[in-house]
Amino acid sequence: MGRIQSESHFSHPHPLTLISHADGGATNPSCCSGCKLKLSGMIYSCTICSFFLHQKCFQMPNAITHPFHKEHPLTLLAEPAYAGGEFSCDACAQRGSGFSYHCKPCGLDLHILCAAAPLSLATPRHAHKLGLAFAAPYDTKSFVCDVCSFHGGDHWLYRCIACGFDAHLKCAATAAPRPHCGAALGVPANEQMMQMIQINNALAQAGRGGGDRQLQQMMQLMSALNRSGLDINGVGGLESLLGGGGLESLLGGGGGGLDFIGGLL
Repeated sequence: MGRIQSESHFSHPHPLTLISHADGGATNPSCCSGCKLKLSGMIYSCTICSFFLHQKCFQMPNAITHPFHKEHPLTLLAEPAYAGGEFSCDACAQRGSGFSYHCKPCGLDLHILCAAAPLSLATPRHAHKLGLAFAAPYDTKSFVCDVCSFHGGDHWLYRCIACGFDAHLKCAATAAPRPHCGAALGVPANEQMMQMIQINNALAQAGRGGGDRQLQQMMQLMSALNRSGLDINGVGGLESLLGGGGLESLLGGGGGGLDFIGGLL
């Protein structure tokens, strides 16, 4: 039997050993400290404490250049640069507490999975390949996703310019997302609340004689929420939905992304 080799990583003071998750961590509920997703595949494990990294997260370069922010290189941080222990991702507008790519002069932060999203994506959601856009191209600084029919803010999206087709990052994903450990990388809670507000408004309009248009809008929203797994009769459904989403499925879409990722974690 060959000697087990340990390697060091700037994010952790102890040596890390590369193992198969099936060999040493299948029953461990811990998450990857880099992407905050559940462990799978080849992982780096600390034998002294409960610290784990996916092999791909371990291999993330210490600095990258990204077309979203051409002014400065982005530096890989093991912890957020802020006292609260969290950062707000400038790609998806969601909070993060794991690894991030950071520009100190500009105060810019990206989830490592957002930074690795391919610049173009083939998806069964649309006949044409979708390109990654870094902002909504409309005066309203928002868009309506043509997959889930819900609004998106002025953050990254996938779109087909020729057809005017727009999609949230997660909605454009072709593969089912792997469960996230802790807070979701999928639809944020405040967006869920906006969806519920939209339904309530449609119900109110229909109740005041708003007509078929409001009723049709309400039915579309309810149908989309049911497809997403949200229980519209209570808050319990939020847990199952928020426990799902993730951007890692985008990394297998192929084409134009950051080559150092090399696919799914």
